[in-house]
Amino acid sequence: MVFILHRMEVVAMKHFDFKDLMSFGMFLLALLTFIYMICH
Repeated sequence: MVFILHRMEVVAMKHFDFKDLMSFGMFLLALLTFIYMICH
């Protein structure tokens, strides 16, 4: 959770490029998939 907040801070502070957006998106997707697998 702390990592997510820190990552969002880093992205918000600087002008993030497409690579940062993609890596964060993939991380978020993996996290959501992991949560979904646990819940179901």
